[in-house]
Amino acid sequence: MKKRLIIFLILALTLGANLFAQDDLTRIETEKKQAWKEFNKKNFDKIDYTKNKITKVQLGKLNSDGYADELALLRGVVFGKRGRIFKERSIQDYLETQT
Repeated sequence: MKKRLIIFLILALTLGANLFAQDDLTRIETEKKQAWKEFNKKNFDKIDYTKNKITKVQLGKLNSDGYADELALLRGVVFGKRGRIFKERSIQDYLETQT
């Protein structure tokens, strides 16, 4: 009887921990997508980098904290247009969601 109780408690604690972990992952994914939307508002994907240069002021406005490192995403936009595949999962995930 005690063995069943111990097994039940271990199972219940394991399932409970998994449910909380999934909630955190969902929250992180939502915040990452929101950060990507904010980056897309800056229209770096519409710039023709063969004719225009990015100014220091534009680079200074990029956030490098939080869930989306905007400088890394900019690197992904510039080189991803030429078909580069990135090892950094965050950059590659962003590029795969873009049209």
